[in-house]
Amino acid sequence: MSLTALALILFSAGFHAAWNTLVKVSRDKQAFLWLIHLPTVVIVLPFFLASEAAPIPPLGWAMIVASAIIHVFYSMSLGAAYSGGDLSLVYPLARSAPVFVPLWAVWWLGERPTTLGYAGIALVVVGAYLLGIEPGRTTRIWEPLLALRRREVQWAWVTALLISFYHITDKVGVSVVAPLRFQYLMVLIRLAVYSVPIVPWKGRQLVEEARTHWRSLIAVSLLQFLAYQLVLTAMTMAPVSYVAAVRQVSVLLAVLTGSVMLREGHLALRLTAAGAITLGVVLIGWKG
Repeated sequence: MSLTALALILFSAGFHAAWNTLVKVSRDKQAFLWLIHLPTVVIVLPFFLASEAAPIPPLGWAMIVASAIIHVFYSMSLGAAYSGGDLSLVYPLARSAPVFVPLWAVWWLGERPTTLGYAGIALVVVGAYLLGIEPGRTTRIWEPLLALRRREVQWAWVTALLISFYHITDKVGVSVVAPLRFQYLMVLIRLAVYSVPIVPWKGRQLVEEARTHWRSLIAVSLLQFLAYQLVLTAMTMAPVSYVAAVRQVSVLLAVLTGSVMLREGHLALRLTAAGAITLGVVLIGWKG
């Protein structure tokens, strides 16, 4: 992986952890996650119109629509997970997409990571898994699996699976569509599809959330768009399995934010596990 791609993903990871923190502290997660589409649609429109309007092939449209639909389910599952779980627990589990991405990348895209690349991905996965162990119960290595009985953990793993799916659709999409055009069109379709269940269900909450948290909504909207724009650009430079794994550095930031700023506690255990993620990122960036 080139240093340029690595830098893009690391910046993206910081933005991603920041906007997830703001979602976690919002009042109504589902309403908040729908509302963040609106500033993006308005603010990014001039840049979209100024971009090169090259024809989009059928494969590009198929990936845009597929990604939009997957992102809708991703937003709903993420909101459900944050409604009942800590940021420092839900975020690492939800960001465990590297468990699945290499499988899809090998089967569908023909990517072949190096041995050290696989080792780095494995360390990222192990770190994310260990972060699911409850403090005080470190001898129970199967704790994250046993925790599947908890609703927020179930939704976090569903989110991870959905993230792995859209990494593949987006990797294919940006191979035939410029990243800015791909993401903006995806956001428009995502907003239209997401509106079908959310607007009738959360009508009153949408108004209240917009009135009380409009500053956070604008911040999250821009952070989310910019974070993923950096990721899409990185996907044009590096294998998707590496991109998905290096993004896990955001887990360190989320653990620190949740344990310290949001006072969720358990800092020592979760930082120790997050160290495996950092080492995995170094391996991927150095020898991947």
